Amino acid sequence: MTFPWYAHYHADFLKGANFRSLEEDGALIRLLDTLYATDDGLIPDDDQALARLWGGNRRSASRLKKRLLESGKIHAQDGYLTSRRVQLELNKMKTTSISRRLAAQIRWNNKGTGHANGYANHNHNKKERRGPPMEVAQRYPTSPTISPELERIEQSRGRKW
Repeated sequence: MTFPWYAHYHADFLKGANFRSLEEDGALIRLLDTLYATDDGLIPDDDQALARLWGGNRRSASRLKKRLLESGKIHAQDGYLTSRRVQLELNKMKTTSISRRLAAQIRWNNKGTGHANGYANHNHNKKERRGPPMEVAQRYPTSPTISPELERIEQSRGRKW
């Protein structure tokens, strides 16, 4: 289950930015994006694949990976690279998704009609008047009132209200 977005905690990211180069920051962002795009938050620990991901060669990828591992932003585990924060956030998103799916199933089953009501007001069969109440609409007309003098000037210029 992949998600189209993730929460990027800028304060946490910038906390160690003073000790990372711009190259390391870019590599970390791309690695985090890739980890979030996977189902389990793991990617193989392969320097050649990282070189393709980061747009460099194998030697620079190995150097960048070593620096990110030393900084504690990523971790090697059983031949894979991951991040504790990514694992935490993915688990939180999956839990939220599952609980919302179960709640929707319960709503659908309790309606008796086999589908949930997708309308915000839940009274979509009733005819409702759109707009403000009648007394407000009469008190505050939507079209501006103009003075006869201004209307005469505008008509002489060819404009109609």
